[in-house]
Amino acid sequence: MDWLTQAAEWLRDVLAQQPWLDAWRPTIAHIPDWALLAAAPTILLLFALMLRLTWPRTRRSDADTKRKASSAAQRAREPAPPPPPPRAEPALAAKTVPAPTTAAQKPVAAQPAATFTAAPSATADDHEDNRSVRVFVSSTFLDMQAERDELVTKTFPALRARYRARGVEVFEVDLRWGITREQQERGETLPTLLAEIDRCRPYFIGLLGDRYGWVPPPEALTDKLKADYPTIADAQGASVTAMEIIHGVLSNPDTAARAFFFERDPNWDWVATVNEADRMTATAEPDAARSKLAELKTLIRQKTRVEAYARPEDIGRKVTEALDALLEERFPETQAPDAFEQSARLHRAYARERWGLHVGAGSYLRDLSRWMGTKESPSMLIAGASGGGKSTLIANWLHAWRKDHANDIVFEHYLGASPDSADPMLLMRRMWEHLNRATGDTVDLPDGRAGLMDVSSGLAQRLARARAKAANEDRRVLV
Repeated sequence: MDWLTQAAEWLRDVLAQQPWLDAWRPTIAHIPDWALLAAAPTILLLFALMLRLTWPRTRRSDADTKRKASSAAQRAREPAPPPPPPRAEPALAAKTVPAPTTAAQKPVAAQPAATFTAAPSATADDHEDNRSVRVFVSSTFLDMQAERDELVTKTFPALRARYRARGVEVFEVDLRWGITREQQERGETLPTLLAEIDRCRPYFIGLLGDRYGWVPPPEALTDKLKADYPTIADAQGASVTAMEIIHGVLSNPDTAARAFFFERDPNWDWVATVNEADRMTATAEPDAARSKLAELKTLIRQKTRVEAYARPEDIGRKVTEALDALLEERFPETQAPDAFEQSARLHRAYARERWGLHVGAGSYLRDLSRWMGTKESPSMLIAGASGGGKSTLIANWLHAWRKDHANDIVFEHYLGASPDSADPMLLMRRMWEHLNRATGDTVDLPDGRAGLMDVSSGLAQRLARARAKAANEDRRVLV
């Protein structure tokens, strides 16, 4: 192993230990060694910023605790303050304030310190009644590279696009793309895979070929692992792929009823598809491993369905048909939402894609929250270059705002969320219908012959009426 490979593996190992990078692990695993090392200075700078943001607060925590305790004791000796005045009338938050200066407009010295804003913790409502589907893909590695490429680059992107219109997010999970050699050596492969299988239940896809797969050393099955996952307590000598199948399907009737296995034609010459260095490994499995593979396939057929396919390019259609059947049952097209709700789901999906690690936005998030707390302030305009993160800023701030102000009426609209999202007439009609549904106070929309200015004038009155009703209910309206 040359120095470049060693350095890259060390860096991947360091990155794998950072919880705030969990969502990026599959991407990091695919980055070539030279590209990862080229990005090392930037990565180290991010670590430095992360430490700068967290470490000083930790050092000050004891002093802060003492200071707060002293302040509390002093307040206890003082007379109680008068009660606060009644809450001011909620303001219509379709108002505007001077925009925060964009990063492109500020001199470097004036930039706020970078902050890392993690996505707020999820709630049941975040995914529309948990409309998020994680599909675990299990297979041996060396002989299934072509199938993996087919699923990752074609099949799952197409499924995501199709079900996003129903407000459903579909994700494929194949964690061995993102598990480093150092993690394997530390014995983290099995706990990570087994935990991820549990997160994906009951969605499991198994690809069966001609290899039994890598068998971990006996010490990998620790007493703690057996206690945490009793399904594999007797799996000494089994391959990692076999353990995935035992834990995920063979020991769980609910998952077995929904799992899909696909067996490739043994006559297909997969050895010809691997590089020269891997060909010796490709043909090195002993007879004992082949015997175990035959036994595993027999067990699988006893528990669940197995469908044959001829070559890797056929797997996409097979997986699509199988998952369509399950997803159609859970999220049927016959119960598809009306046009308004379909559009609303597209905008929510657009926002969800932008939740997550958000760098350098702390001051802007505080500005937005301060603005919402100011009565009768003018509308807020956020200006910046295309691709500068304006939509991401709004999506993350609104996601957090809703959790603390669930009673507010919020209309959220993103240009680019749907093909017709930039049509001003459709935007105004969507806002009108949103106010009707949010307030429970139905005001008929103008008919289809009304012009743009007529709808605009009517919408202004509709907003005023919604604001008055919301104020009586101690709510705010945010557009």
